[in-house]
Amino acid sequence: MYILLEEVMTLENENNLISKILTRKVISINENQTVYDAIKLLSENKIGALPVINNKMKLCGIISERDITVSYTHLTLPTTPYV
Repeated sequence: MYILLEEVMTLENENNLISKILTRKVISINENQTVYDAIKLLSENKIGALPVINNKMKLCGIISERDITVSYTHLTLPTTPYV
């Protein structure tokens, strides 16, 4: 489902707060887990990104489907063009 910018602009209202729509049950991943673990969590929960936390439960960043796709695309592309 896509929302057009024009539609979002019609929702502009001081009562439309992030706190009313955010996800409260946050699914996260530890920075020491594998990419496979991240893909599994993303797939099983039908989400596009995961907060990444360290062992002290501090937010380190976010890993997204796109991050994984781009990373692996760069790893698998040939370094020299085919002739």
